[in-house]
Amino acid sequence: MKVNLIVAGCKVLGKETKVYGIGNKGQLPWRLKNEMKFFAKMTTTTKDTSKKNAVIMGRKTWESIPEKFRPLKNRFNLILTRNATYDLKTDNTSDVAICSSLNVRFLFKILLSIDQ
Repeated sequence: MKVNLIVAGCKVLGKETKVYGIGNKGQLPWRLKNEMKFFAKMTTTTKDTSKKNAVIMGRKTWESIPEKFRPLKNRFNLILTRNATYDLKTDNTSDVAICSSLNVRFLFKILLSIDQ
């Protein structure tokens, strides 16, 4: 199994420590149109059209996506949260799953069960 990772982050200087993150008040701290296009292309394109890519994100990232764009189209969305009963607030749940712990065996079981 081949796995490609796309990771984003920025350094935020705090009062006493350096913190790494991607968001600022529930939003991206920048607007990079070409980066968003690259992300969409890389996460939706597959060599085998019978397969689908997955995006793994935390709950806060999920919530930062406007509801009309949730789940991200043409990819399986896996939401990491400690709350196993978290309400996704979407009617389209066929391409979304919640993972309340990053159990690698469970994660691969979900990803391998994607039949699209």
